[in-house]
Amino acid sequence: MGLTISYLIIAIYSVALLLIFFYSLAQLNLLVNYLGNKRQNQVAPKFNLLDPKEIPFVTIQLPVYNEEYVMERLLDNIAKIEYPKSKLEIQVLDDSTDDTVFDTAEKIKALQESGLDIQHIRRENR
Repeated sequence: MGLTISYLIIAIYSVALLLIFFYSLAQLNLLVNYLGNKRQNQVAPKFNLLDPKEIPFVTIQLPVYNEEYVMERLLDNIAKIEYPKSKLEIQVLDDSTDDTVFDTAEKIKALQESGLDIQHIRRENR
């Protein structure tokens, strides 16, 4: 009886040791891949902000839902972004169900009249 328990303990120990060994191999693989890719530190190409042809087109999406106290400040600040107007598009994704929809629409219309490319996109059901 005592001998079978000893063999059982040795078997459990061996299985645990084998699992730890394979886990260590997986960690070693991760380390080797990390160190290999770290040496290939590639820097993203930079574009010249002074050349209008190199400036990328940017879309800013503002998801909002019943933001009564935030919308006016948000739209005022997003309109102050220093980026070429021809390369900037702003989308207000409005799922509001309260009266802020009308205030937001009025503010967006005023910003559109000032030359900002801003759209008010609404959906009725979420």
